[in-house]
Amino acid sequence: MSEPTSDDRRKFQVTLADAFQRAVDEFQYISVDPEVMGGAPCIRGTRVTVHGILDSVREGGSLEDPRRGWARLSREQVKEALGFAAEVIECALEDG
Repeated sequence: MSEPTSDDRRKFQVTLADAFQRAVDEFQYISVDPEVMGGAPCIRGTRVTVHGILDSVREGGSLEDPRRGWARLSREQVKEALGFAAEVIECALEDG
């Protein structure tokens, strides 16, 4: 398999950006604000990042693990963070 060209990378970046925006629009608990956590996707009204939730689930292996670290998170918010991440990846792959 050959190395991706700069055109391939550029196309993927645009596709990923489109997928990201569609996912932000779809998930009610997720927000992106350049003034909060550098624009990383977060649980709306918090500074808890989707990435942080993914790491917590990966390390602990359950939906309850992020809630131990961030007691105010609901199970629905954790599930939505996981769904958001999956949606971004799936949309990018479909468009790519």
